[in-house]
Amino acid sequence: MLPPQTLLGLKRLTTTAPASFAMTDALWVRIVYDFVLAHRLRTINRSHLLGSLTPLYLAWVASHLLQAKPGATEDLARAFEADKPYLVSRWRWPDRFNP
Repeated sequence: MLPPQTLLGLKRLTTTAPASFAMTDALWVRIVYDFVLAHRLRTINRSHLLGSLTPLYLAWVASHLLQAKPGATEDLARAFEADKPYLVSRWRWPDRFNP
């Protein structure tokens, strides 16, 4: 359910040192949008979907806490807004759009 680009970003995170662990806002936004789309399209059982999102959410929280800086919330909001066309395209035409 996650496209190859997102999976590659997650794989790169597994090789980083704990002290320098940083999940980018763009990667987190794409993960959230892909999970929203999987929920809508019923790609997998919804309870499995939530169970799959939980460790990714905890990784994002850890990254967010390590990078705590002023304006982080606004940066995240801008990342969600910037990637909104991806969500809209996949929402309207799920069969025609492959990342």
